Amino acid sequence: MLINKAYRFRLYPNDNQKELINKTLGCNRFIYNYFLNKRITMYKENNKIISKYDLIEEIPNLYVDRPYLKEIDSMSLRCTIFDLDNSYNKFFKEKKGFPKYKSKYDKNSYRTNYIKNSYKGKIYENIKIDLENKIITLPKLKEIKIRGYRKLKNINGRIINATISKEKNGKYYVSVVYEEDIIVPKFIPNKIVGIDLGIKDLVITSNGEKYNNEKIINKYEKKIKRLQRMLSRKIKGSNNYYKCKQLLAKVYSKLKNARKYIIHTITKKITDENDIIVTEHLRVQNMIKNHRLAKTLTDASLYEIIRQLEYKSKWKGKKLYKVDTYYPSSQICSKCGHKNKIVLDLSVREYECCSCHSYLDRDYNAHYYRPNEVGCNGCVMEEKCMNFKEHLSVDNNLDDIIPFDYEIVEKDNHICVLKKKGICNFPTEDCSHISGKLIKINEPITTSDVRVIKWLTGYTVDADFFESPYISESWVENKLLLRRKK
Repeated sequence: MLINKAYRFRLYPNDNQKELINKTLGCNRFIYNYFLNKRITMYKENNKIISKYDLIEEIPNLYVDRPYLKEIDSMSLRCTIFDLDNSYNKFFKEKKGFPKYKSKYDKNSYRTNYIKNSYKGKIYENIKIDLENKIITLPKLKEIKIRGYRKLKNINGRIINATISKEKNGKYYVSVVYEEDIIVPKFIPNKIVGIDLGIKDLVITSNGEKYNNEKIINKYEKKIKRLQRMLSRKIKGSNNYYKCKQLLAKVYSKLKNARKYIIHTITKKITDENDIIVTEHLRVQNMIKNHRLAKTLTDASLYEIIRQLEYKSKWKGKKLYKVDTYYPSSQICSKCGHKNKIVLDLSVREYECCSCHSYLDRDYNAHYYRPNEVGCNGCVMEEKCMNFKEHLSVDNNLDDIIPFDYEIVEKDNHICVLKKKGICNFPTEDCSHISGKLIKINEPITTSDVRVIKWLTGYTVDADFFESPYISESWVENKLLLRRKK
């Protein structure tokens, strides 16, 4: 599978290289603002938008009055115009915000494309990386020292472009985009996990693991407040103002890097250890509107966790399913399936089910029930999906319908459903002439297990066989009576 993957390195330029990078950033910022203003003026006067190729043709005319534009990489100026055109397209087609003028005090970056030529048998490249000596070659800048990816000795792929950026804290970085052909392993669903994202505990898995919310903002909050007070007392535009602003940017950078490290550690472990990951589809933007939770939710970075799980699952050949936003996983009891509306109050962290009187933790209960809501091909398990004959058709692979904690093995004209130590055998042939079938399960089963059995076999549970609304652990050695669903 072809993917575009970016590798970010810290740059260590010398004084001359720093001066050239700052010049390039300034020139690209000027080109962006100049042609943005020209587009706005042209649209107001003539109701016409100039194409990006017409703007590129106008760049040489600017060299006459502004010769300093010749000193920098010309490819970066073209890329800036393409970025301006993309922002216009997003405004008109995707209803994003209108393009804004760039400021030198914000994060600045420029992009240059990779060019490869050959002359008299010798190959020339404008972007090269030497990971052994930790050196990168960039247009106009030549060789610069880099740091990052200590264990990486070689990158197999084709370079697309490189983006050089200067952070607010004064550090320089380069992101090199490679087109790589990765081998995605075959999807073999052996292990599933349901995860619940929250504030008290950042991630809770159905395996019983809890990843604490470090609340990193609390560590740096006092320092940020102190520096912000100092900044407010400085004269805007003075040297001391910019010194204080850079100190504040360094603290924010530490905060950002700490968050990033924790999230990458969690998502890597979850995607490495599980084959199917089930989570909830969160609408973080709507959640942040609650002013009481906005700071904590922003610090938790819930959207970033889901984003990383998505692309890491794709690269590793795993599956990520999202349960509907409004599915009441916290309210439904994982023992009996009763819906407890008392859990709508977020202050209730633990409660007793009014039906089966089980004592439940709301977060643990949510992730426990969530894996059972995903059926074959990621659809929510409903009555219309519980058709055994459809899922065992010739076109479908038996491995694709293995559900969660169960394993399906085809043996002697029977489908064996393995649940840990328990084994259930169902005939693959038409058994409409059989009025009932006795099945023995050597482990306690819940209503969630019954739903999976119904989905797999087409049998439905005889409700008269149960004495209580849920199946207790006393049913370990009893036989479960199933009858064919009409």
